[in-house]
Amino acid sequence: MKTPFLFKKLSWLFAILISSFCMLSCTRCSEPPKEPVSNSYKKKLISYKEGRVLYNEYSRTNNVVLTRSRNGEPDSRWYWFSVEDLEGYIKYVKETAKKQKLKKPGDQNLYGKISYESS
Repeated sequence: MKTPFLFKKLSWLFAILISSFCMLSCTRCSEPPKEPVSNSYKKKLISYKEGRVLYNEYSRTNNVVLTRSRNGEPDSRWYWFSVEDLEGYIKYVKETAKKQKLKKPGDQNLYGKISYESS
């Protein structure tokens, strides 16, 4: 029994469609190219020793005055953020800046004090 001509053509067409789908889906699985990271942060780095000098000077001067004026409540002098938190925040800043059409987004850290007197 011979296979009808129409089924021979359809099986080839079906095979080509499946092969094309597989190739396209594999191509889409690869990661997009990563954006180059600027080295501008390197100009703002300080050594551990320089940081220690700044921290000790702050402790010796400003912190003494602040602790006295807060009736012994210490000042928050350092904070820790995970790399994952920072990456997420940077992504948020970039997305927000893009929506607002900002050309040079950045980060400014402001530290304040919670007033316990008003509670």
